[in-house]
Amino acid sequence: MIGADLYRALVMVMMTFSTHSVWLLIILVLLSGIGNAIYYPARSSFIPHLVGEQHITQALSISQIINSIMQIAGPGVAGILLVLTSPSNILMIDAITFLFSAFFTGISVKLIKYKQTIKKNTQPNLSIWNSTKEGIKIVFNLSPLTFPIVLIIQIMFAAGIFNTTSTSLMLQVFNVSSYHYGMIEAMLGVGAFLGAAMGPFLLSHFKPGYLLFFQRF
Repeated sequence: MIGADLYRALVMVMMTFSTHSVWLLIILVLLSGIGNAIYYPARSSFIPHLVGEQHITQALSISQIINSIMQIAGPGVAGILLVLTSPSNILMIDAITFLFSAFFTGISVKLIKYKQTIKKNTQPNLSIWNSTKEGIKIVFNLSPLTFPIVLIIQIMFAAGIFNTTSTSLMLQVFNVSSYHYGMIEAMLGVGAFLGAAMGPFLLSHFKPGYLLFFQRF
């Protein structure tokens, strides 16, 4: 997570010096997407270590709610900053937020290591490479894990295509103004917020598989 934050901060800094080139910006946006793809799965796997196994559901729900609130507030704050300053300065502010994220994540890691020291964890220490290999083996040896991962990869691939083409359609075909585009993005955040807020209630009454099936409609 720390590495992904530092990586995305570097990409944002590079963007501030690349606003003159559309193609260079496209490449940097692609690189930023790679950083996001690394960060979010790492964040999901980090939360159980931070809050403990007994609080995973509540923690993931709170994390999703906060993320949805940021999706609502982000476009509004960005619109205000565009009036007050230049896009290059906004990208620099974005880079600074990634640095703050890396800093606080580092504090959380130190806290987890301190807790593990107190509990005198006797599990053998594995290198990052060996831990990664063990994780891959476990995933592909357990069919209940393999199927959801393959399904999520397909969904995220389709979602990436949709997000890219929908933005182009709204801005270039339908000529949506910057104000209305920000409102559309905010409404996506509102929907995500409502979904995260209703998640624990729905999970207590329906099986997760049913929810995944019906949300496709």
